[in-house]
Amino acid sequence: MKHLGVFANKRLVFAVIRIVVLSSAMLSPVYAPAVLARQGVESMATDSASALHALSSAAALPADRWFPGGVRNDKRNVNILTSTSAPANDDFGSATAISSMPYRSQQDIYGATAAADDPILSCVSDRRSATVWYRLTPATDGLAIVSTSGSDYDTVLGLWTGSRGSLASVNCNDDENGDVVTSRLSSHLAAGTTYYIEVAAYWEDGSGNLTLNVSFVRPPVNDTIANAIVISSVPFSNDRDTLAATVSGDEPTFGCSSDQVLATVWYRFRPASSSVLTISTVGSDYPTVLGVWSGLPGRLTSVDCSRNYATSESSRITASFKAGTTYYIGVAAYRQPGGNLDLSLSSLPPSLEATSLVAPTTGNIGQTVPVSWIVRNHGSGNAVPPWSDKLYLSTDNAWSHGDAALGVVPHTIPLASGGSYDAKLNVTLPRLAGPGTWTERAGIPTRRLGFGVAAVGGKIYAIGGDYGRQLNTVEEYDPAANRWSSRAGMPTPRAFLGAAAVDGKLYAIGGWNNGSSVGTVEEYDPTTNTWTAKASMPTARESLSVVALNGKFYAIGGSSNGSSLRKVEEYIPATNLWTALPDMPMARDGCGVAVANGKIYVIGGYDLAGGYLDTVEELDPATNRWRSRASMPTPRANFGVAASQGKIYAIGGENLFGYLDTLEEYDPASNTWTTRAAASTARTQLRAVSSGGKAYAIGGQGLGTDDLDVVEEYDPNSSTYYLIIRADDTSRVSGPLQSTRAQSTPITLRVPVPDLILTDATAPSDGVAGKPIPLSWTVRNQGTGGAASPWYDKLYLSQDPVWDGTDKLLTSVTRSIFLAAGSSYSVRTWVNLPKVSPGTYHLILRADDTHRIPELNDSDNVQIIPLILK
Repeated sequence: MKHLGVFANKRLVFAVIRIVVLSSAMLSPVYAPAVLARQGVESMATDSASALHALSSAAALPADRWFPGGVRNDKRNVNILTSTSAPANDDFGSATAISSMPYRSQQDIYGATAAADDPILSCVSDRRSATVWYRLTPATDGLAIVSTSGSDYDTVLGLWTGSRGSLASVNCNDDENGDVVTSRLSSHLAAGTTYYIEVAAYWEDGSGNLTLNVSFVRPPVNDTIANAIVISSVPFSNDRDTLAATVSGDEPTFGCSSDQVLATVWYRFRPASSSVLTISTVGSDYPTVLGVWSGLPGRLTSVDCSRNYATSESSRITASFKAGTTYYIGVAAYRQPGGNLDLSLSSLPPSLEATSLVAPTTGNIGQTVPVSWIVRNHGSGNAVPPWSDKLYLSTDNAWSHGDAALGVVPHTIPLASGGSYDAKLNVTLPRLAGPGTWTERAGIPTRRLGFGVAAVGGKIYAIGGDYGRQLNTVEEYDPAANRWSSRAGMPTPRAFLGAAAVDGKLYAIGGWNNGSSVGTVEEYDPTTNTWTAKASMPTARESLSVVALNGKFYAIGGSSNGSSLRKVEEYIPATNLWTALPDMPMARDGCGVAVANGKIYVIGGYDLAGGYLDTVEELDPATNRWRSRASMPTPRANFGVAASQGKIYAIGGENLFGYLDTLEEYDPASNTWTTRAAASTARTQLRAVSSGGKAYAIGGQGLGTDDLDVVEEYDPNSSTYYLIIRADDTSRVSGPLQSTRAQSTPITLRVPVPDLILTDATAPSDGVAGKPIPLSWTVRNQGTGGAASPWYDKLYLSQDPVWDGTDKLLTSVTRSIFLAAGSSYSVRTWVNLPKVSPGTYHLILRADDTHRIPELNDSDNVQIIPLILK
């Protein structure tokens, strides 16, 4: 035996002593032989005598530690139990009688055996042993539920009728609902019949603690058609437990169900007047079949049958009932036993209508808003409770199962025909990854494609381009006023140029003019409306991409003399100097370029040798190193790119399939792409720019059209959804499900976004190298959302008014507290000036220096203070 090891004969008369294993901390009760086996002392018990001697020695504890049944002393348990025979109910003939229920028994089955004539348990094919027996004779019919839950060994349950040697199996179970140890079975028992419960050990040798649980449920009073519950009036509702219901041989057949019915209950109805009525099991927790018959038992005629009403597992019948006719209503279970039945009978039809839905038209994610509506019963019958109205948030104007449920209003009072009620909820708008919203804005006055675009000071500038010829036209767009204005023309007309804004100035770089690529660079000052020539770009090119970062701009890719380029060149306006940087890994023109989190991203484009591209490459200006990132889902070139709040948006463009309206969002933090709401206009050679947390798609060329003047604004933080109220959401109320039960209203959800602004930076106008100076500043969150810490405000010393990575860091202040919208904080500190040569310098203060906060606009996070060092 695997538990006893040294004991060859389990019938050996032997005192089994539960002992404790002493340790420095506690005593654990185990079988002594098992202790011997674990301690490697089998040799101590090679026969029964030596085994008893070993056990006696192991049990030699002080007298004050022992007493029969266990003792607690110094929090250490000692438990002695002596057993010299098998359990009393080890044999079928000595089965324990169960005289009342519910019944619960706990016993140690150590020493139990399996008799040679024990019947075979049909639910296991492997060896079973150590059986114990119980018997019961129910006084009434009913459902018995037998379980070994709580036992500490692997059990098998059998239920039998008959006598020894001729037992008939009623039921058998090995594992209970996936539990590989305990067993459970349920069976209908007949009054006066004796049943035997066998509990066997599965591959065990007769050791363990058995817990046997037996409960008995009587059938419902209307289990048979002869005892059908009488329905005396309408409306009628009846909640009933049908778990113990049975099926009688004299019951009629449910013609609409091909499955075997497992449990039936019955109702009888004789209407005083003819009417159309609805019978429903909606609200029941098990699959039902519903049938209606007329006549008398034995001579019944089917009226109707229903299963799976409205794709659910409930049933519903609407039928005409004649005055003075007797009807029988049967409810059956299928695929599983019964459960909690919810039956209702009501006049047809109540017809619920949801009206007067009132809700805000806009709201911020996380905001709690009030919603109200009215439900009216336009039907001719009463609406019988319970039912619930449910409010959903949907991405379109049609409800589906995937829509977000915002709240429920239950109703427990009947609603008479012609009646109504008011309902309301306060709901919290959930955080959903919305597709964003496109809005058409004022068109650009001069149609064009292949132009330069940049934003500065809250305004957007469209520069040059092509409209049948190379243009020098400059037009300024004010998003706040939705208005375009003409500005001073660029000195050199050109198309397919790049543009960037640095330190409040605009730069037009490269392009195509008079049949050739150019390297021309011209600077525009919006405050004076004037242009100034600057140092030409070393590599003349067109269809290049330009982006600004840290007081510099970068000219990337493009084409020249019919070839796509890998060139990257950096320009510093403060010095009017160009520097060559490491080439891109892949040549491309017509690509998109944007800055996010201090890195430069080059996206898509066209390679004259390889076609349309989907590849993405990242340049770290601090190290001048490139690395590949996740590819854009849609290969394309000549598209618009804009960056906002740490995300990059690729808009429109072209590929082998034509002109595109596709919008795809790239998140550098997770290196993933997401498709967002498509633009209204498919086009190529458009330009895109961000301002105020929104992206603007401007101009370009549409398929089969002239150059475009179309301007569309994309708001990633605003998405249109629909609030949908569904009266009687689960169709619980009698009557047809009508479209009037639901009503919707649009709501624009906005993502609360922080927007830090640095103000009131103060410092002395002069100082002494190597000495400290006082400094103070204020940071205010003027956005709609809170700013989650931490972030860092940093002060630099620069020789010019433009920050770059070479400027000396003087101090860094960590903001470690959440900054709510509308709130601010102030900093007052001292900083030590470095020992540098006397002269004019600039203190550059940068709030959220590393761009940890996804802001609407981070251009106002910097303040510059001139400083004369002595």
